[in-house]
Amino acid sequence: SVTTPEISPREIAHFNAVREIAPECMVLLKNDGTLPLRCAGNIALFGDGGRNTIRGGSGSGMTIVRRDYSIEDGLEAAGFTVTTKAWMARQARRRAAEQEAIERQLRENSAEGADVLLSLMTGMASASLEPVTTEDIEGSRTDTALFVISRNAGEGDDRSYGPGDFALSDEETAAVEQLSAAYPHVIVILNCCGVIAASFLQECPGVGAILSIGQLGIVGGLPVGDVLLGRATPSGKLADTWGRSYTDYASAPNFGLQEGNMDDVYYEEGIYVGYRYFDSFNVTPVYPFGYGLSYTTFDVAALGVSADCEQVKVRVRVTNTGSECSGKEVVQVYVSAPDGALEKPYQELKAFAKTRELAPGASQVLEIAFRTDSLASYSEALAAWVLEKGDYFIRVGNSSRNTHIAAKLVLDADAVTLRLKNLFRDEEPGGEISARGVAPYSYEGEEREKQAAPVVALSAADFVPAAASYPEARLLEDTHPGHVITAEEVRRGEYTVEELTAQLTVEELAAFVTGSNDSVASFFNGDFADKFRIPGGAAQTTDICLASRGILEVCCSDGPAGLHVDPEFVVYSDGTRASIMDEKTFDHSRDAEIVEHHYMHMTAFPVASTMAQSWNLDLFTEVSRMYGVETKEIGLQIALKPSMNIHRDPLGGRNFEYYSEDPVLSGTCAAADIRGLQQFPGIGSTVKHFAVNSNERNRMHSCAHVHERALREIYLRNFEIAIRTAQPACIMTSYNLLNGPHAANSRDLLTEVCKNEWGYQGMLMTDWFMTESLVDVFSTVDREKPLRYGNTIPHLCVWAGNDIIMPGADTDRADILAAVEDGTLSLADLQKCASEVIRYIFRTDVYEDALPYYDYVTPEAPWISVREEA
Repeated sequence: SVTTPEISPREIAHFNAVREIAPECMVLLKNDGTLPLRCAGNIALFGDGGRNTIRGGSGSGMTIVRRDYSIEDGLEAAGFTVTTKAWMARQARRRAAEQEAIERQLRENSAEGADVLLSLMTGMASASLEPVTTEDIEGSRTDTALFVISRNAGEGDDRSYGPGDFALSDEETAAVEQLSAAYPHVIVILNCCGVIAASFLQECPGVGAILSIGQLGIVGGLPVGDVLLGRATPSGKLADTWGRSYTDYASAPNFGLQEGNMDDVYYEEGIYVGYRYFDSFNVTPVYPFGYGLSYTTFDVAALGVSADCEQVKVRVRVTNTGSECSGKEVVQVYVSAPDGALEKPYQELKAFAKTRELAPGASQVLEIAFRTDSLASYSEALAAWVLEKGDYFIRVGNSSRNTHIAAKLVLDADAVTLRLKNLFRDEEPGGEISARGVAPYSYEGEEREKQAAPVVALSAADFVPAAASYPEARLLEDTHPGHVITAEEVRRGEYTVEELTAQLTVEELAAFVTGSNDSVASFFNGDFADKFRIPGGAAQTTDICLASRGILEVCCSDGPAGLHVDPEFVVYSDGTRASIMDEKTFDHSRDAEIVEHHYMHMTAFPVASTMAQSWNLDLFTEVSRMYGVETKEIGLQIALKPSMNIHRDPLGGRNFEYYSEDPVLSGTCAAADIRGLQQFPGIGSTVKHFAVNSNERNRMHSCAHVHERALREIYLRNFEIAIRTAQPACIMTSYNLLNGPHAANSRDLLTEVCKNEWGYQGMLMTDWFMTESLVDVFSTVDREKPLRYGNTIPHLCVWAGNDIIMPGADTDRADILAAVEDGTLSLADLQKCASEVIRYIFRTDVYEDALPYYDYVTPEAPWISVREEA
């Protein structure tokens, strides 16, 4: 941390970098020629988000910044004159009054205060709208109006499909109609946490352009003026399918908590998530997956496809066919696999690449390669990944509904690529929908393209199936009983981590697997934030062997879109620390004892769902590199990022923290993010939440029922890609249950799949307070009956392979010690988890000569590779 309050050069550099990348994350959804505007002049600005622009969601995904920048700020910075200041001021007063009323009612209705905290984490998504008067319109002195629609979401609750959230409110539709009648040019800006019902906006003839900016972090609305004027060209593509209504989504009938089922959620859509459902069942969306316009036009031409048993390579030429604007295009490669014993979606994304900035008339030739075994499907009958005999059509285009067939791969027989074990049997399985006999989406000329497609032959005999192994933990015995092995000796290579671990007592082992021993009570009584080395941090490891063996503590922090730490803290003469979140409420009684004053002003980057719209993996690596600079600056060792669960349903409360509905896009984005951060010596990344964290309400006591094929192809595939190709230092397990046990208590998920099948080399941790009762805290569900499922069990976390319980509590340690004593938990399993925690500590920069993480671990080759041809 720094010791001066002035804005640092690092802050300025990162702020400018985020502003520069923002247009790559914006998606132009509609444009009749209104954009780009020819010049800055008078402009009418309406909508709650015009001044209250949302930088990112709330909860653990939030980052505290020096100040927020609104779309109003962005317009004025670009040279516009906002002529509706009177309306903006009235709207701001309305919002403040409504927010104050909500907070007052929450406090009156809560005896403990925890409900208030949770509710304020989420905040008010949008205020009601102040009426637009004739005087507002006539006084605006312009022919162009901007209307901003904002939506917020946060940890602990899901969105609603009703008006003012997924659906537009009556006030919003009426305002758009009113402005369309009053102004020749109307532009709608979407500052939203996720998908909304946009069919009215798309079809409204008075709306000339729709620009989805997502949530851009610290720069807020500043880049909007630049994009409106064409100083930057939007090049984002949607990472989700935007349906016409909520009921168009296959998950809608079973997004359990929307339908009143608080305990069990049945994933009856199976593999048909997002565009896989819309395409396979021929449901027309407002905007398809991968869609996005530009200020110019592009031609995407497939030049050839080659394939063998290892890789499929697609050569593509992209040409800017416009005459005025430069821009970037995203090439998307989909594959349609043959139906066999297993039914297949109409198509699935397999690879993608983003071009460089292309001037009018310029071209770029790319070779995009992906793994041939990624064409396989999981067969529960065979407990294996299988390429079924038949024709695999390679499709190339720039959205899921704008592709053309480039080649036909013909496989002569079924080929098993990987033999596993079925691990996710469900005692209460739901049904699954089937696309058998359903006519999928098609387009004119598709059958002719199939007939004319160049043929590439593949032989099943060339595929040699691999097989996973599932070893058990072995008991470690002390082979050096006369010597106390220290951290320094292990780090010098004189002893192994296992040799040190073998010397630890059961009490010491239990301490290493239970974090810094902080209960949920300490969090809510206010002494949680100040007790860590980094105020506002999330947890630390134990110091139980600091004096005896020199094993230091490491600290972690929340914030997938920017470090979530307290911006100021002081150090007293006795070494204790105190956070300054608000100067007005800070206890100044010890000011004379202050010996240091520190400042930790972090950058809020665009949220994951907005970053994913860039489809630019280099951008992820660069943003994560900046994140790493800040992590090093304040002395953290573990960053609790990236969040990467699948957008199963558009109402998921934390979708803004996650990337996409598609596992390939999600997994490759996460891998790029991890690599960017872990290039720094001694810093680790944490992917979360493992696995199937699709809803927020009742998240600690809700069981996801998912068939094994859907698990492996959709909800685990993204994690598999990130883990195998980037090897994150840590993985955080999710609160929910999965087909029976809690995810953190599932040995099949954590040990058999993650460690044994995928070869994971890092540390698994629980989500926070998982083993304690948080029903009174996260009580966003009104419940008339008792919980069907209880809490995560501490000793089963260890048995499952969950290496550390965060932040840990006395009750966790007591449960683990009792389980070892009565034989319920083996000493070998406890040693295995403790050794992974200690191994990670030794890899961090709490020791001076830390090495980059990739000097310790060896990831596989990237899932997708892209090469530019001369």
